[in-house]
Amino acid sequence: MALVVCKMCKRAFIDEARGKEICPECVARLNELYPVVRNFLRNHDRQIFTTHEVSKILGLNLKDVDGLVAMGLIACQPRGKAPQ
Repeated sequence: MALVVCKMCKRAFIDEARGKEICPECVARLNELYPVVRNFLRNHDRQIFTTHEVSKILGLNLKDVDGLVAMGLIACQPRGKAPQ
């Protein structure tokens, strides 16, 4: 067990599994947002988006989209990197 600061919300939480960097509340929120982002990307599969573009188009917090990328759930271009 370790006291860890969540990389998303900066709140402290007890990491019982060791190795978690995101608190359970943020993980739950990201799990709810995942289908929305996944469906958007699937519906626009011929385009490449930055995390900033996805967050802006869908009206989501940029940190949440970055969190989905960090968890390996979606693939987007990093912020500020234009698709080639």
